[in-house]
Amino acid sequence: MPTAVSAGLVSAGINAALLGYFMVAVPTELLGRAGSAQDLLSLGATPLSPCVTGFGYLLLGWTGILPASDQWAGHAAAIDTAAGHQR
Repeated sequence: MPTAVSAGLVSAGINAALLGYFMVAVPTELLGRAGSAQDLLSLGATPLSPCVTGFGYLLLGWTGILPASDQWAGHAAAIDTAAGHQR
């Protein structure tokens, strides 16, 4: 958990520094247009990221999270029993 907190603090600092530089580097009369372009690029990439990730994993040869097994029903039943969900 401390690593996640420190990574969040570091990324927040980097984000603030980059946006501060953005505000200084872009002329005042173009801030609206530049901000819209920045939003389009950042928010437009959001729906594409799962697709890019999936194809990237395929290119790297990774086929999935769960290994192939015919025992998944048994594992699920054991987890239900351990959690107290009796049928």
